[in-house]
Amino acid sequence: MKTRFLFVAIPLVAVLLLLTGCYESRDVTLHDAGVYKGQTDPLVEMSADPAYQERLRERLLMVQTDR
Repeated sequence: MKTRFLFVAIPLVAVLLLLTGCYESRDVTLHDAGVYKGQTDPLVEMSADPAYQERLRERLLMVQTDR
């Protein structure tokens, strides 16, 4: 009787433990299309500066000269 119980209980516990890894949270985050709600990107403002663009161009040419 005890052996039969173990043959049923151990696989049942194993299946339950393995299925907990398949759990998926039901929390849904809805986003507004076209609306960015994150932090502002400082590189956007920097990229408008012609001196910054020239520095980037020089760095590109230093690395990309073999192509």
